[in-house]
Amino acid sequence: MKTISKENKSVRDFIQVVLINNIGSLVETGNHYLGFGVQTQAIELIGAIIEDKAVENLQTSNPNSEFDTQRKSRRRFHNAIKLFSNPNYLNYCPELRTDVNYNVDFDLYENLRCGYAHQMRPLSKISVTTEPESVQDGTQHLVIDPLSNRLIIVSEILYRDLKEVCETVITMIDNGQINHTKPYGNFLGLISYS
Repeated sequence: MKTISKENKSVRDFIQVVLINNIGSLVETGNHYLGFGVQTQAIELIGAIIEDKAVENLQTSNPNSEFDTQRKSRRRFHNAIKLFSNPNYLNYCPELRTDVNYNVDFDLYENLRCGYAHQMRPLSKISVTTEPESVQDGTQHLVIDPLSNRLIIVSEILYRDLKEVCETVITMIDNGQINHTKPYGNFLGLISYS
């Protein structure tokens, strides 16, 4: 007769194994197109993890889950983007659509995150590429290409920036710097049969 065992993964473990290692393997093995989707989801998850408890309490939420909430996706994505060391990310992802700098055509949340989450492709005027293609084409990450008038997102650079943010959040968790219970508990339960 088989027995069931359960192993819990903490938020910290999940960030290290899934967001850093697994997404890194996806990008390193040339699965760039699929990698964009999980990278954008990882950005939003990071925003949920670092979310301040006082801000969270102001929002409508599901009492059964601190992660499952309504109308928070854009804010969470934006808050994670604020941790990126390259400030150009914020130019293309203001927190509010009413922001004077908001441009629907180049909105990373709407056209990259939502595009991949709902249609598995970038939308509007965002184009995705790889480092070798970008060099060959003469394009740059987070720069609007003057020939195509499209915002260029380079897979390997996005991943390196995401990895840096993940490492920052791991340090924040280790140092108890996040004002919420979410990063300090279990996140994923793995069941195995033996």
